[in-house]
Amino acid sequence: MTIRRQLLNFGPRSTDFRLGPGALDELGGLCGSVVPKPVRALVVARAADRAAFGTQVEHGLTDAGFAVSWHEAPQGAATFAEVASVTASCAAAGITADDLVVGLGDADVCALADFAAHVWCEGTPCALVPTTLDTMATVATEMNSLAAPGGQQLVSLPARAALVVCDLDLVDVHDLDHAGLALCLMVSAALAEGRTCWANFATSAPDVAAGSTSALIDALCMTQSSRVDIVKSISPSVRESMKYGMHAARALRSLLGPGVPWYQLVAEGMRFEARIAHEVLDFSLDDVFDQDDRLADLGIEELAFTLDTAEFIEALKASCFDRSNRFLLSLPKYPGTIRL
Repeated sequence: MTIRRQLLNFGPRSTDFRLGPGALDELGGLCGSVVPKPVRALVVARAADRAAFGTQVEHGLTDAGFAVSWHEAPQGAATFAEVASVTASCAAAGITADDLVVGLGDADVCALADFAAHVWCEGTPCALVPTTLDTMATVATEMNSLAAPGGQQLVSLPARAALVVCDLDLVDVHDLDHAGLALCLMVSAALAEGRTCWANFATSAPDVAAGSTSALIDALCMTQSSRVDIVKSISPSVRESMKYGMHAARALRSLLGPGVPWYQLVAEGMRFEARIAHEVLDFSLDDVFDQDDRLADLGIEELAFTLDTAEFIEALKASCFDRSNRFLLSLPKYPGTIRL
């Protein structure tokens, strides 16, 4: 299958988004196109990803003319402190503003690489090779937040990778522990994009769940288009659209603990906030139930739990106040319109 190309235009810059089975085979040539001349590249990756994909990545970059160095990222959530370690590796490798930083791994590793490239030599080209489906869905438009010294994941910059290469051979859409969050984000993106996209996703969601490569490519490209429109919007409420469901998910995480998969909490957050939207914005009940159906089509079932209402409201406020002085949720008024 031909590798799909989508040029994501952010105004003063753009991201070359490449997607399809076997895309990793083209990495070296694609990376060579984002620098004046291939000279040096630093690859940021965890040990497991280097063991699994490092030989292929290094051979591709070397064949393109790069001298390759590696930085081993630690396990666990990425921290702001680790950025200093990545920049130390940049210095040791002689990376300049004309060279390349590559992130190979999940959203945390890609955030480390993107953040370090952003600040190294006033900005160094960055290429990202996500190895999880949720990272493929988000990394071109949103940097995963790094953990501050206090432990809260609140440190980030706007995503600015020059190139994102997504090889669908690396992911399994049937493994919800790894693909569930991406599927939730596809539902959210289709809802934010508009009525036509929302209706079309009702047709394509079962094909995505069945593992159709073409349906998955279309859904990921739709997700990029929706999220680029959100990032570029001049409307403050639209720019907050990617937070839909997230405050409720974080509130649930604080009360239910780390044992529940994050994608299930995000799905429950979307279900809850859609119902709040019906009460405060007259969001159609048909669309509320359509969202339930899309999540079910993708294999994401409802989560059973019991909470104290007052405790949940306090946890919801705490999530908002960690990031803002206002207690506001991003809620759908109708497909294509999100309001604070």
